[in-house]
Amino acid sequence: MSGTLYGYLYQYTGSGSPAVLYGYGSEIQPTIFESKFAYDSLLYTLDFSSALPSGDHISSVSGISSSPSGQLSISSGTIVSGQIGASGAVQTRISSGQAGILYTLTYEIVTSGGDQFARQALIQVQ
Repeated sequence: MSGTLYGYLYQYTGSGSPAVLYGYGSEIQPTIFESKFAYDSLLYTLDFSSALPSGDHISSVSGISSSPSGQLSISSGTIVSGQIGASGAVQTRISSGQAGILYTLTYEIVTSGGDQFARQALIQVQ
């Protein structure tokens, strides 16, 4: 893999384009999942807990998509404990894919406080 890959943590306001929630003067890089072979069917966890407001937790997973689309098989997300707090991460089973492709996964969640977040992860299929 060459070049610089950037990801974003967004907070949706309900209309229009999402605003970057955390930037701190530089773009947040996406989570990079361990690579897999097309045959593999593995569990992957994306942790949102450090981005959630204190006392807040994930109440639902509103969507998980991949780009390019239609090649990976992605289970619906299960809410699990994150490193910082309970119900702060999303676990999915990912299988299939085409060898040589770097996929961008977008996870969208809703918190108990009503906030909506989207976060990206990368996975390379070998």
